[in-house]
Amino acid sequence: MKIKKYLKIGKPSIKGSILVLIGIFNSRNGIGIEIFTNNLIYGPLGFLFLALSGIMIIKLLQILNNPSYKGKISKKGISMIIGTLYIIGFILIIANIAENMIIYYFNIPLILFTVFIGIFWILLGFFGFKKREVIIYINILIVTLSFSIGLIYGVILNKFIIPVYIYSFFFSISFLQMSRELIKRFNNKERIEEYMLFPNTVNDRKILKASLIFQFSALIFLVLPIFMKVIISYLIPFLMILGLVTISLASFLTLASLLEKEIYKKISLILKIGILLELITLLVLGI
Repeated sequence: MKIKKYLKIGKPSIKGSILVLIGIFNSRNGIGIEIFTNNLIYGPLGFLFLALSGIMIIKLLQILNNPSYKGKISKKGISMIIGTLYIIGFILIIANIAENMIIYYFNIPLILFTVFIGIFWILLGFFGFKKREVIIYINILIVTLSFSIGLIYGVILNKFIIPVYIYSFFFSISFLQMSRELIKRFNNKERIEEYMLFPNTVNDRKILKASLIFQFSALIFLVLPIFMKVIISYLIPFLMILGLVTISLASFLTLASLLEKEIYKKISLILKIGILLELITLLVLGI
């Protein structure tokens, strides 16, 4: 049971590492096989630890927000774990950069981006400590970015300049994930297992409206690549149209939920399918 619990906690970072792989495949043109291989080995593993350090900040905020928390790990212990995870990830990335530097180039943007992630986690943790009422939103943001930012990270491993269509998919996936994190609060089973819950003072209808706005935003960003020169297969338009239909269905059901119809589990599942379709599309683009 403990293994299952730990896997659930680390799930966003594991999915983020998969996105790193997709990002690497989508930006592999023009780099040597040795650099490509090094990035495949070090990149996903390094990002896994960086993302896990962010996930553990959620656990730290949970302890700080609940003095009666009965967890076995203290605040000091959690802080040490966060630092250790980040340092391991940073060392792996430095090792990757060192290997690639011997072969071809020194990846300064990757170092800056890795440092930025660490600073961003710290700022979110500090803000959550000072503003306890926003901890749940920081929770959602960290869980989302631990997953979606892996796409950007994977591309930076290979290239200094990120294609515009990658940004479109990144924002679309991020908005879908944030929408799903909001919707999950209405699932009784997941409500018990989530890191934190919304305060009772938060209006459910406002949360649903925010989720709907995120879905519409995801639709907009998913449409943009259609107008870019990234269509390399007849399968791409089919997958993107299927993704648009899926997200539109989720939006329709969310709108129906605002009219007091309890269909939250279906919405959460459909949003998950929408994210999966976008990942498949990116995977096909990278082939």
